[in-house]
Amino acid sequence: MIIALFGGIFGGKVGAQDAHSDVHKLALRYNDVQVAITSLYYQLAKDTNNIVLKDSLAGLYFVGGAYVQSLLLGNEVLAKQPENRKMLELTAISEQGLGRLKESLEAYDKLYKLTRSVYHLYQIGVLQFNLQRFGECGASVSSLLADAASEKEKIVITVSNQQRQEVPLRAAALNVRGVMFRETKNLEMAKQAFEESLKLFPDFALPKGNLEDMKKPKPVVPPK
Repeated sequence: MIIALFGGIFGGKVGAQDAHSDVHKLALRYNDVQVAITSLYYQLAKDTNNIVLKDSLAGLYFVGGAYVQSLLLGNEVLAKQPENRKMLELTAISEQGLGRLKESLEAYDKLYKLTRSVYHLYQIGVLQFNLQRFGECGASVSSLLADAASEKEKIVITVSNQQRQEVPLRAAALNVRGVMFRETKNLEMAKQAFEESLKLFPDFALPKGNLEDMKKPKPVVPPK
């Protein structure tokens, strides 16, 4: 159950052994997010500076997609624990979910300095692309592709509202490189990147679709 997972990741020992603590444990057992949140508030009201409680509460809000609340609490935790990797990732995803791409990128930058994870570097590259920082995006993708870990890791990509694919991280990075080249009108390099991505994962829907789009004739714009 997802609440139990995040209760374990963000929770730990959340408070003294009182009725509210017992309610919290029961709520986690029965996957009741709202009751688990309420029980934490009662505990936090008695111990307003308890970072462990705020950590747990941020995680539960995050599970429920309440990014504003998870971000507020996550930032409070990070003010005391600036290298808390779980909270850095939570705030990065929450910022992105709220459309605050620059702030999300800043959080991922901090996180990547701690983890050196190619997954986090991929997220940085995607955000740089979305912010139209193409030079930085190209440098991030090149660093990712030069890292041997990119050949081993996989990532789940949302292809459409109804479809998700687990693909090699390297293939996903090559697709990002392709769309970056296409955006900057370097069509031959874009085509090459999409084809390289498909060599690694022939069923990858995104580069397939990108190649198909490139084959479509461009509409003729009549002169004014």
